[in-house]
Amino acid sequence: MIQVREETLPPQETIEQEEQVWEAPEGEQPDGATKHALNLAHRAIDRFPDLARRYRRFAGPAAFASTGIVLLAGIAIARRLQLGEQPEQIINSLTPDEIETAGVVQQKEKERQHRQLQAQIEKMWSRLKPKRKARSKRAPEDTDG
Repeated sequence: MIQVREETLPPQETIEQEEQVWEAPEGEQPDGATKHALNLAHRAIDRFPDLARRYRRFAGPAAFASTGIVLLAGIAIARRLQLGEQPEQIINSLTPDEIETAGVVQQKEKERQHRQLQAQIEKMWSRLKPKRKARSKRAPEDTDG
């Protein structure tokens, strides 16, 4: 005779299974470069406990870094990565002020690019604009005779 019994998991395995449920992907997963940049952003924020405290958010009993500060740190890190700096060098030299002003610097750069683009458009428009004929100051000649 075959006996069927219900298998119970030890408490540790049950906890791991519950955590896997929360890790189920919902929506688009970030690519490898994005995951790397986010990891660097969290490492940078962890270096500055005061900064992390100022941008702390609460979800029930858990406290976590605000999405805004992670985004700003990501911008600062991505800007430096584009300049060719090494990740460890970035983490060691990044400052809280640079993180907090990363979005502002980006806005100033956009404004500068916008002004340059406007100047180029105006220059091109002035070339295309039809020129007015100069009016002569003489009286019209009489053609009757």
